[in-house]
Amino acid sequence: RRGDHNTISLLLVKMVQRTNATKGTQAIAPFFAEFFGTMMLTLVIALTAGKEVLAPLAIGGILMSMIFTYGHISGANYNPAVSLAVLVRGKITSAVFGGYVLSQLLGGICGALFAKLIVFEDSSNLVDLPLPSPSIEVWKAFLLELVFTYTLCTTVLNTATTTSIGPNSFYGLAISFVV
Repeated sequence: RRGDHNTISLLLVKMVQRTNATKGTQAIAPFFAEFFGTMMLTLVIALTAGKEVLAPLAIGGILMSMIFTYGHISGANYNPAVSLAVLVRGKITSAVFGGYVLSQLLGGICGALFAKLIVFEDSSNLVDLPLPSPSIEVWKAFLLELVFTYTLCTTVLNTATTTSIGPNSFYGLAISFVV
């Protein structure tokens, strides 16, 4: 229908139709969505985390944008833990899970490399990784990671992969606010 897609999307669809690669494109589209969304999320984290006061808004904003952009294509997991939760729920197969995790790992690596290429040229580290304060014990950091990962996974499962709440358009906002 007219007005359902933006001009760039229509151009890409027409180019794919001309190459007779539509079936192949549909098969790789979810994996590309996972790759690109994870790459953008990693890039924004690398560019802002620990450096900007508004980093959480930038990170949540890019996550929300990527969820709304690619959620209808792949589910917009962008995290192996989320993909595992969606697999356990039965919404994806183990083969798709493996492809998503590979796409997410490659996307994360490319996002970090892109940040290094653009900003961190002089650094011997790939990116400046945020570390817990020296006063926080490692087990406490892992416990916090576990709790927040659980929160993220349950938010995804209860907003984006369930039919019990009916159709909604808030899932991207809910998920991005958890991050």
